[in-house]
Amino acid sequence: MQRLVVAGFFTNMCIATTVRMAGNLGFDCYLVEDACACTNRVGPDCTDYDAELIHATSIANLHGEFRTALACIDAMELLNGDAPHLQRMQGNE
Repeated sequence: MQRLVVAGFFTNMCIATTVRMAGNLGFDCYLVEDACACTNRVGPDCTDYDAELIHATSIANLHGEFRTALACIDAMELLNGDAPHLQRMQGNE
């Protein structure tokens, strides 16, 4: 199994799609949640949803289904080895 560590922009779009597909393809996938971000989104009823809310709900939607959440410091450790102390979610056991 190959390990994939994901970070970037638009947590709710590009990042979420990448993580979901990586999980479906069998990658050992990790998302560095404090190295991702997004912008406000305006709903069809013109409600302006705050970027932090969009980011947090996107992370929550993916948590335990397609990836393991990591902070930057944990991701750096994982890139240098196995980091056995990290709590692995579904698919990252």
